[in-house]
Amino acid sequence: MPRVVTDIFAEATAPAGGFTTLDLSVGTEKDPNSLKGGGTSLGTTSTLVAAANHGSLDGGLDAYVNIQDIGAIPSGKDTLIVQVKVGTMPGSGPTSGTCYMPAIILPTDGALASTVGYYGGGFAINSAGTTYLVNTEDVGAAPSASSQVNGASPWRATWVVHFKDVATSPACAAGSGLGSCTVGAGFEGADADTNGCTGTFNTVWLGVALCQTGATPGAAVTFTDVTVEYIWV
Repeated sequence: MPRVVTDIFAEATAPAGGFTTLDLSVGTEKDPNSLKGGGTSLGTTSTLVAAANHGSLDGGLDAYVNIQDIGAIPSGKDTLIVQVKVGTMPGSGPTSGTCYMPAIILPTDGALASTVGYYGGGFAINSAGTTYLVNTEDVGAAPSASSQVNGASPWRATWVVHFKDVATSPACAAGSGLGSCTVGAGFEGADADTNGCTGTFNTVWLGVALCQTGATPGAAVTFTDVTVEYIWV
C-alpha cells in the first residue's frame, strides 16, 4: 500500500544546494475571501501579506492559495524535499485567531476540495505573537500549529514527503500519529504520518497558502523574504 509520510523541522541555517526555487509570480492563485493583502509581492523571493479577512484550508477552503505544476514524480525517485524560508517573521499576529503561511502540495490543480485534501508545512503566528511550525494536514482540515519556534529570523521549515510504490499506484494512503519534539535551543520539530488524501499524484502541484482562522482577525500579517524550494531525491 503506498503511503505519504511527512517530517517537518525548522532551523536557521542556510538551505543546501541543488534545490529549485518556485517563482510565485507565475503560480495559479485562488483567493475567494481576498486574503492576499496590499503590499504582497510575488517572485522567487516574495512578501506575503495576509489581509484581516477570515479564510482557511478547512472544509470551507476559502484560504489564499498560490500553486503551480512541478511535473510528475520523476522515475526512480520517490522523495520530495520542500524548504520554506522566511527572512523576517511577522512582528505581531492577528488580534484573534492564528495566521498560517504553509507551503502545500496537491495532487492536481483542481484538487483543492474538501474531498481530496493537501499536505503542507511552514509557519504560523497567533494573537499573542508566538510563532509556530505548521503541521501537515489532510482532507478538509485547517493547518495546526505544533512546536514553538524560538529565536530570531531567518527561519526555514523543511519537510520531506515520501511517495511509495509510485510506479504502480501513486495515491496517498492512511497513516497515523502526530508528535512533537524539542532538540536544543532554536530547534523545534514535529513528525506526522498524514492520512486522508484521496488524490492521485499524476503531477504534483506545489505552492503556498495564507490562512486567517479568526472570524474577525483584526490585523494584517506580513511574512517577508519568503522562498519556497524543492528537490526530488
